[in-house]
Amino acid sequence: MTVFDLYDMHCHLAFSPDTRAAAIAMRQGGIGGMCATVTPDEYHLASLALADELNRNSNFKLGVGLHPWWLSDGSCGADAVDKLVAYAAETRFIGEIGLDFAPRRAESAQLQRTVFARIAAALRGKVLSMHAVKSVGAALDLMERVGLVAPGAPQGPQNPQGTAVIFHCFSGSGVELARAIECGCYFSINPRMLSTKRGRAYVQQIPEEKLLLESDLPPAAGAEFNAREVRALLEASLEHMAELRRCRLDSLKEKVAANSRALLEG
Repeated sequence: MTVFDLYDMHCHLAFSPDTRAAAIAMRQGGIGGMCATVTPDEYHLASLALADELNRNSNFKLGVGLHPWWLSDGSCGADAVDKLVAYAAETRFIGEIGLDFAPRRAESAQLQRTVFARIAAALRGKVLSMHAVKSVGAALDLMERVGLVAPGAPQGPQNPQGTAVIFHCFSGSGVELARAIECGCYFSINPRMLSTKRGRAYVQQIPEEKLLLESDLPPAAGAEFNAREVRALLEASLEHMAELRRCRLDSLKEKVAANSRALLEG
């Protein structure tokens, strides 16, 4: 089994023109992680393209997703929701899912809530990569209501149910951060988060055992995945995080990698 020193816990290899080649480059570049998808159909195609890599590499996982943007613009409907529930039965990794209540998508807020409630039962015992924009409180409310999270309850390998919620590029308020931490959530950090004063402050507050890294790359469908650039990005993020937390870089790198492995292998 290959053990990597860096893990990209939220990437979009299915956006790449050659998903399989992107995954191979990622492995050869010494990077493990979780590949998120934005629709169940994208997940299905990616699972076929990545079958060999998924079988040979226990530190690389593919998540089935239903991104709120695709719900908001009507690209995905009831059929996609049913597909996600069905695919969730065959994988422990779910993402990218969540809620986006930014002004341009506010009209679909109730639809997003309804869909999240519909899929919630299928999310128990899973590793979830969550998109939450202007909606962290609502996401936590929904997850608490169905027992996916609870204040003071363990997450990940320490949770008997196995559920682990990862907030991808967290952008909520300080109060919401404290609540998410209390619920045991994980946080995958990327350069966008580190570019803001609030994001940097959050990196200092998140418990070390809940820190993960992410690239969120490629940025859009059709964009190439460059494993060397991603490795450099992850290393730069780690260096910045170590500076902010005033800790040894090698120690932080080892801990973040261990956090990732525990989720991927658990």
